Amino acid sequence: MLIVPELSRIARSITQILEVIKVTKDKGITLYSLKENFCNSEESITATVTSTIFALVAQIERELISMRTKEALHARKIAGIKLGRPKGKGKSKLDEHKEDILKLLSLKVPKTIIAKQFACSVGNLNNFLKYIQKD
Repeated sequence: MLIVPELSRIARSITQILEVIKVTKDKGITLYSLKENFCNSEESITATVTSTIFALVAQIERELISMRTKEALHARKIAGIKLGRPKGKGKSKLDEHKEDILKLLSLKVPKTIIAKQFACSVGNLNNFLKYIQKD
């Protein structure tokens, strides 16, 4: 038994949805779609037509969502709103420990130990060191 919230969640196109329905039916798996109140256990022309209609509706809905998203992003771009993740504050929790970190590095203390001492990852420490070398 396979239970899905809606048919659009099992595939991306009509042909893929119909293929999943066919495969589940061939393997004796009962497919339930909660949103459409659909079950593939019937073996009639009505069930085939119904599944095709639901698959078509699911694909159209997916394409409309994609189109609206692209339009909204385009409108925001035209309005001058920056897209993407905003930049951070520019400060690091390691800033206040800069002298201590540099002293430990000069004493050849491994970066893993330095990172543990200041409760950060080695990657974060390396990024901090690159950032302070730019200054």
